[in-house]
Amino acid sequence: MAEHTSTPWVTKDGVGWYKGQQNQLVFQGVRHADADFIVRACNAHDDLVAALEACERWIDLVTRGFGVHERLEAGHPLFLARAALAKARAHGGRETWISSRME
Repeated sequence: MAEHTSTPWVTKDGVGWYKGQQNQLVFQGVRHADADFIVRACNAHDDLVAALEACERWIDLVTRGFGVHERLEAGHPLFLARAALAKARAHGGRETWISSRME
């Protein structure tokens, strides 16, 4: 699988650019609000994943330490963190999006 374009990205008039030594087009033809959202999400992705991984490790350690790990309910932050991390790490988001709408 090819690596994504490095960040940080910037956006102007619905066009996304990588601001490196040479500006590189990342996407175009997107509504301005969507372009801004894409750029914010991509620029924050690695930091958010790292922060959530740290939270997940800490929650796991604390719940095991208090002996309540086996009694956690489905909506517990530990499970929410793990589900979000699974989405962030998933490959083939396009196929997942399409298949979820065809069911």
